[in-house]
Amino acid sequence: MGNYRIAIAPWNPWIVLDKENKSAAHGVVLELYEEMKRTNIFDSTFQFGAQYGGSIGPDGKWNGMIGAMLRNETDIAGPVFMNAARARVVDFAFPLDFSDLVIISGLTPANKNPYLIFRIFSVTVWLLILLAIFICSGITYLIYIFLPSPEEKKKLDALFRYLWSFHISLIGKEFGSKDKWYLRPIWTSPSFKLLQSLWLLTCLVFLYVYQGIIVSTYAADRLKPQIEKLEDFLENPDVIIGTYENSYPVLCLEKLANTKLESVLERIKKNLIKMDTGIPQWLDDVEAGKSAYIADTLYSKFMIGERFKLTGKCNIRVVSFDLCSGYIALATRRGLHKKYMRKLDEG
Repeated sequence: MGNYRIAIAPWNPWIVLDKENKSAAHGVVLELYEEMKRTNIFDSTFQFGAQYGGSIGPDGKWNGMIGAMLRNETDIAGPVFMNAARARVVDFAFPLDFSDLVIISGLTPANKNPYLIFRIFSVTVWLLILLAIFICSGITYLIYIFLPSPEEKKKLDALFRYLWSFHISLIGKEFGSKDKWYLRPIWTSPSFKLLQSLWLLTCLVFLYVYQGIIVSTYAADRLKPQIEKLEDFLENPDVIIGTYENSYPVLCLEKLANTKLESVLERIKKNLIKMDTGIPQWLDDVEAGKSAYIADTLYSKFMIGERFKLTGKCNIRVVSFDLCSGYIALATRRGLHKKYMRKLDEG
């Protein structure tokens, strides 16, 4: 039974390093390694705190766990994303999962237009409502003019009163008391009673329809991700963009070179951080809208979920983007005995 050196780097939830004991860890991949040891497929020695991932550095050499295998410092590492460049220098076991890259972003109001409340109905509908107010007010005014009354009639004042009464009744206010001077002469008129009944029924329907539309409009997606695609970074030059050093996102984002998004790539390269061992502190800046990060789907959702359980904060979203995605697998040093590779695949 061979004894292999296994590089352990943090990548939640695959491998989670313990905060207190830096030489201890848990996670799905650790359980796989332990099962291999328990069933005597191969023995292993863990090397904790390895450098995450692997990419070609400025010196033209591989760094991270890929570089460690090429330097014969470790035999098995990962999981890491599979791509053609890595596959040329190391071997991969059977993929464990498939994952997209996502943008981890804060939330912003979906609608910033203060006049949105008036856009519930079209202009045509609002004009018809206004026309209905004028027609009803005009009919009421004619009823007032033609009905006999012992009082001196205030014709112009009455018209404005009717316009106002029909208007405020549309938004649920009282139409007015029958003791009002402009309603007293017409209150018992059958024509006015019929008109008033039809209008109040119309107001009731209007209020329910308006309330339903406005609730559904504001309740549906009231907040949206601040950054939904890579192009949004061009419109937000003050937002810090980052990702993990030696990671698959770095390799993937190299595709942005010599494109209109090359400036986004340069901003990312200025903020390459080490893989976190706990809840990332930078998530606070993401929630505040100061920064956004690029990582894989599973890791991002796991970290946001863990943060929510500890703090109750959840104003962060992940949005996938169409640039690249890949399989996740354990990487092995070239020359590892094929028998153990098959056992690793079967495991």
